[in-house]
Amino acid sequence: MSILRGTYSTRLIIDDEYDEMWGDYEGLQDKHFFYENDSIEHSPGVPSREDRHILVVQGNKIISFNTQTYVEGEDVDENGNKVWKNVDECSENEVVAMDEYRSQTRYIVTEYDMDTLMKKEYIMGGEVQETPIEGLLDTPSYIEEQLDDEVMHKKCSKERVLKILKVNGDLYGALPTHLKKDRDIVLEAARNKGIRYIDVPENLKMDLEIVNTLVEKRPFSTYPKLPEQFLKNKDMLMYALKSINKKRVDDVDNVAKILRSTLVDLNANPDIVEYAMSIDPSAVEFEPFEKRNNKEYMKKMLEKDGRLIRFASDELKKDKELTMLALVNNYDAYDYISEEYKQDKDVVAMSFNIENNVLMDYKGSNSVVVIPEGVRKIGWNSFVMNETIEKVILPNSVEEIEADAFVICKNLKEIVIPKTIKQIAYYAFSECDSLKLEMWAFKKMEESRPGAYFRNEDESELPF
Repeated sequence: MSILRGTYSTRLIIDDEYDEMWGDYEGLQDKHFFYENDSIEHSPGVPSREDRHILVVQGNKIISFNTQTYVEGEDVDENGNKVWKNVDECSENEVVAMDEYRSQTRYIVTEYDMDTLMKKEYIMGGEVQETPIEGLLDTPSYIEEQLDDEVMHKKCSKERVLKILKVNGDLYGALPTHLKKDRDIVLEAARNKGIRYIDVPENLKMDLEIVNTLVEKRPFSTYPKLPEQFLKNKDMLMYALKSINKKRVDDVDNVAKILRSTLVDLNANPDIVEYAMSIDPSAVEFEPFEKRNNKEYMKKMLEKDGRLIRFASDELKKDKELTMLALVNNYDAYDYISEEYKQDKDVVAMSFNIENNVLMDYKGSNSVVVIPEGVRKIGWNSFVMNETIEKVILPNSVEEIEADAFVICKNLKEIVIPKTIKQIAYYAFSECDSLKLEMWAFKKMEESRPGAYFRNEDESELPF
């Protein structure tokens, strides 16, 4: 039996009768485990937080020893008894109140059989569960390395390859040529995101089951690469759209990528655009011009997301009512409104993102910026890398300027700060090369980090 070093350079010393208790998982809770971490020795019992992942190798079997914290939270069973649960399963309220609950650390022991690619898992206090090893997230990295080595040295049959691809589809690329052309292997690699459409052998590129599988698993990278025959097919387009996971932001943001690449006539198939909009409202881009030029229709869209004003007709973008509606419903709509409105006093007032009296961000493009009265704090990165501002006037209500509030504002020359301000963070004006501050403001910054600014005791010499 060999011992692999774990995540924290730990190793496991087990009672001599370990070989005799092989597979007796329930016996583990009665055994004493001694852990060593460099020169630190831990007492028998539950491992420390630093010693939470150890691997033991015995022949073609790998045993993973882990620990997991369980808490007696808010839930109860049918008998009214408190339920112990993994901390990862706790609700937000339980996480906040974690210190108030009883907790315990439990062993998690998992045996991976490299021959059968099955795993047995035992969590202290539970039953042994046996399931197939599927997916790299399901395994220690050592298993990936061993399977990779097995494939790279061409030691496996087709049947073995099919099992391995379920664990790591990416190993398709290491297969010998004759196996790469096998339909069953290509299909299994597609199911496990181990192959792209451009890498599918020519004799299988028109295989509908393989194409459908690739579209389902990788809709955005697959669909635009398909042959014309598939791009003209309405059913294939709907299949690609229905393969999108609505919960994933990166999926939703790429709906347009599919619609831009299709050869299906979207004007003749409004149902497709309607479905796409149910996934991502920005698919309104593909609505007919008549709709995007309809003020009442665009009002409804802007109520969902103000940024959709970028898809309105040029005429509607000049409508001030729609412009203000867009800004009210999404502050980031400022990036897409007509240039002629960016100097409008009502729009300028909307260019400040203020939350709980904290200025979080400024979207405007004016060279002179007057912060609205009532703002108490200029937030972190609120003017980061703004190249247009030259002068900023703060109201008397401002009490604090956070670090990096004006970082890298190269053209900022003047800032009017009320002398009633209580705190200016040390890095508030980092890399503002053109800015000249009054001495009292430097001293206020000095309070947040004594000794940072002045080179001499009489505070007459600045470090630049």
